[in-house]
Amino acid sequence: MQAHRMRLLAALATLSLTGVSYSPSPSAFVAARRGQLFRAGKPFRFVGVNCYRLIECADRADDILATLRQHDVRVVRFWAFPHQCADFSNLDKLIAAAKRHDILLLPVLENHWPDCNGAPAVKSRDWYATGWKESYASYLRAVGARYRDETIILGWQLSNEPEIYPDTEE
Repeated sequence: MQAHRMRLLAALATLSLTGVSYSPSPSAFVAARRGQLFRAGKPFRFVGVNCYRLIECADRADDILATLRQHDVRVVRFWAFPHQCADFSNLDKLIAAAKRHDILLLPVLENHWPDCNGAPAVKSRDWYATGWKESYASYLRAVGARYRDETIILGWQLSNEPEIYPDTEE
């Protein structure tokens, strides 16, 4: 037993000296360390779903998220495009409900396709190169400023299904 204890102490000391942590520091945000996700210092594995129109059902978010939680869903991806979140009230409702049900959110902030956000056409190469600065950057800044400390948000998907084909004009 003494030899086992000494080997364990030697291993921990070696890890300490090499700068490799043997336990992740607890954080309210999900973090990746050594190829694994952690939440509150514990390994985090999850089942996620795509409820793309959830923002339109913000008034029923508690019922929807309660049902998802019963099925062990821990992450929900949904659209949060600028025209859907002009005053952030629906996003605020979703965040509050997600906290009550301990379900992390993955909002998608823009869409490549016109049929989902009222745009006249798909996002062009020019939009991805510089056009986003005119039409999208202010929304990103507003979302970031409002929700940067919101730990129930797993991450942000900047665009839904972005597509650029380098060997074509579009």
